[in-house]
Amino acid sequence: YERSRDAAQAAVRGIRPPMRFASPEAVKELIAKCWTQEPDMRPSFSFVMNALSDLIAVSAQQQQQQQQSKGK
Repeated sequence: YERSRDAAQAAVRGIRPPMRFASPEAVKELIAKCWTQEPDMRPSFSFVMNALSDLIAVSAQQQQQQQQSKGK
């Protein structure tokens, strides 16, 4: 419980954990938008869903292109 409280207090102060994971830059940018301190500046759920759908589509297209280039 104490760790949760500390995390919540840090978030209120604008502290966010570093993004140390390997991920496309677009994913990191989307996460950063969701972490914006001002709630009115955060993206809507529909925006997040559309952005994720677009990222999945681009990733699938890139994988398909890679598979096609390996087959040639």
